[in-house]
Amino acid sequence: MMISVRLRAYVCGLSGNNVSLEHIIPNAIGGKLKSKELICEDCNSSIGSKYDSILCKQMEFFSNFIEIKRDRGKPKPIEMKHVDEDITYTINGVNNVRIQNNIREIKNDDGTKTFKGSFNSEKEARKHIESIIKKYPNASIKLIPIKEPIGTLKKSIQFGGAEVSPAITKIATNFYIYKGLDRNYIKHLIPHIQSCGDKPIAKILTSNYFSYDVKDDEICHSIYLEGNKDSKILFSIITLFGSISYLVVLNENYENHDFKYVYSYDLINSIENENASKNKNYKIRIDYESFKNYKYSPTEDESKKMEGFIKKNSSSAIKNSYFNMLNNIKNSNTSNSNKLKNAYEKVISHLLSTRDCSEANKLCLEANEHFLNDRDIKNHLYNSYLCMAIDSDTNNLSLECLEKCLELSKDIDSITETEIKNIKQCLGIKYFDNGFYEKCIKIFKEYISIGHNNLEALYFILDSYFLLKDHANILLYSDKILKIDENNIKAHVHKICTKCTMLNSKLNEDDVIDVIKDIDRLLSITTLSQDDRSCFNNIKNNLLKLNF
Repeated sequence: MMISVRLRAYVCGLSGNNVSLEHIIPNAIGGKLKSKELICEDCNSSIGSKYDSILCKQMEFFSNFIEIKRDRGKPKPIEMKHVDEDITYTINGVNNVRIQNNIREIKNDDGTKTFKGSFNSEKEARKHIESIIKKYPNASIKLIPIKEPIGTLKKSIQFGGAEVSPAITKIATNFYIYKGLDRNYIKHLIPHIQSCGDKPIAKILTSNYFSYDVKDDEICHSIYLEGNKDSKILFSIITLFGSISYLVVLNENYENHDFKYVYSYDLINSIENENASKNKNYKIRIDYESFKNYKYSPTEDESKKMEGFIKKNSSSAIKNSYFNMLNNIKNSNTSNSNKLKNAYEKVISHLLSTRDCSEANKLCLEANEHFLNDRDIKNHLYNSYLCMAIDSDTNNLSLECLEKCLELSKDIDSITETEIKNIKQCLGIKYFDNGFYEKCIKIFKEYISIGHNNLEALYFILDSYFLLKDHANILLYSDKILKIDENNIKAHVHKICTKCTMLNSKLNEDDVIDVIKDIDRLLSITTLSQDDRSCFNNIKNNLLKLNF
């Protein structure tokens, strides 16, 4: 959108050929409304580089996160830290998240060193490992592939401040001039636009003073401009990315006609918001006199409210924009199979990155119907079930999702043996907790068969057989555990209790002697508790009293 009326530049007063195409909201943060009749080329260059750049820097997170469309270039990448791990990520839009390759050296208490690093691929990792091996030839290196959601990232964002005030004031003033209003009421602001001074004119406005309704699939820049001669106030409210609002009192002695203007541009759908322009969804909750004396005083509640507002606006609008993109391609007669598949993958990746697991799973199942046996789609489906299994509060749903993961893993080459091992381990535990002991035994036997003969798996098999009262297998797996750990109290106890139970049905002197020997082995273990020691001594004494 552009206007063309020959006027003097309002900042320096020049007219003629020294014109500049001025974006009313900086184009670096997605502003589209522009005019050649606001400020000259020199003023645009000096003010833009000095104060607009500070504002754009503060808004970098939003510009990057929703991948705003600029006339030139793309938003700069941003860095975010993992909340739990010492890992930094580079974000270039919501679907382009990369680990900053790094290796951290950790000194251990015994004088040895541990090197810990996180990388985007095995190839990147091996490059860094080579440099360690050159320095430490005897180093033991282990690569552990991790294929799971990134988790929660954090970034501190600071808004406002005296140095941003000129840029915000310029937006309000540009819009005022753009509307062809009397310049005499804003000319006193020119020194502030050129040099901020000590007192900022633009102040962050908290959300309890006004409301601006937008749809779920919108993130908007908006400008509200009002002149009221009865209250003698001329003011503007600038809202950027639907999240951060500023109040700019342009004049406290306004005496011209009353007016209200609203401009709103939807950054997600790249269109002007017509309802806003018609003044339909902007509500002010403060009297004009209070605006004159308004001071921003941040509170913890307001900070939380703003944080929640930012999250809600960002996540819901971006999600809806992705679905709009997918639906447009689905409904297009000219779209090809690859384009549709890429669209599905983009939306699914976004949903998984925001932990919207159930929604991602539904879309994966839909895509799987369109693209049968497609490995990429199956991989997404696997990740959606894994995401649901991790996030689910319901035991049965988590179990069902893990079963689906295991089934899908057979057809996906990229699933590592470590991942399959972890799924089987989690699934076995879930089966045991839910009382599915036969399934628990089966899955842990599979787990052991692929080379993971650890005690935990054997414990679950032993406990399952114990609860099923399968005496022969209790003795078999007790002995398997005792071969690994001869002082394992749990295996000894299960073995003795099972043999005692079997004695009740068939009393035999050799069997009694065998049980007494087992009890003696148990009593020889120094870590046996006093209560257990007393209990098994009593059992032994009772067995010794038997006559054959």
